[in-house]
Amino acid sequence: MAKPDEYKYMVVRTSKDKLPQVAGFLQTAWHKVAPNLPYRGFLQSDLIEKELRMTQGFKSIAFFLAIVTLLLSASGLFAQISLNIDKRSKEIGMRKVLGASVLQIIAAVNRRFVHILLIAFVVGSIFGYLFTSKFIFQFIFKYHPDAGPAPYIGTFLTVVICCCIIIGSKVYRAATANPIERLRAD
Repeated sequence: MAKPDEYKYMVVRTSKDKLPQVAGFLQTAWHKVAPNLPYRGFLQSDLIEKELRMTQGFKSIAFFLAIVTLLLSASGLFAQISLNIDKRSKEIGMRKVLGASVLQIIAAVNRRFVHILLIAFVVGSIFGYLFTSKFIFQFIFKYHPDAGPAPYIGTFLTVVICCCIIIGSKVYRAATANPIERLRAD
């Protein structure tokens, strides 16, 4: 038996129909054992419900931040691609004049961005893994299922698809434009 000043929690199992009587008995017994400390009884289901709501709130915040991050990244990528295409407009026009297809032009422009995306994915995955494994899963969620590689692969595919859509649309527009106008522009 622990000393009365070391009492913290006691778990009692009872049926639902006896719950009010058991709660009254526990409160009376608590006041006999520790009269100076208030009785704070609670149901396990209430505690689980509170934790589930907190987890759902954390999940909603994380999802919102992921969407905001994706939108900010996509807008930054769009700006970077627009600047790159404007700088390389004469090169795109020359490639078009020399007979390059639209797909070849898209591949030539995409090559550099794919390298940047791969480097960003590796660095981001390392930091993301360290953050989740060392902070979130050790301090916030002690008991959790293993994440595995699925979130990282899903993130990478989402970013690659968004980049392909952004890059493809901008380069397609530049590659299908009249190459003479591209070559005349200063």
